[in-house]
Amino acid sequence: MFFSIKYGKLIFALLAFLVPFLLKIFYILIRNSSILKWFFLKNKQNPVRYKAKMTKAEAYKILDLQEGSSKLEIKNQYKKLIKNNHPDKGGSKHISALLNEAKAILLKN
Repeated sequence: MFFSIKYGKLIFALLAFLVPFLLKIFYILIRNSSILKWFFLKNKQNPVRYKAKMTKAEAYKILDLQEGSSKLEIKNQYKKLIKNNHPDKGGSKHISALLNEAKAILLKN
């Protein structure tokens, strides 16, 4: 009985040490391998990438501006909104992509 408890503790300690290490290796493989990315992440595509281009009216609504706003107003409103919704600050990638697209459309002309 002492023999099995001793090795059971050893196996448990090895697993406790190895599991985080193996998970980290698995994560690095997924991040760096396009084949593994495709296999594990094939259904997680960015919905913005495949959507039709937004209209100017939609862009004004997204930035919460009136039609005919100046370029300065567009830039200031964009900065205000992106500050709270940037992915690096804990915001949504989808929302920041919409804000970027809206700003690009309105500043293009």
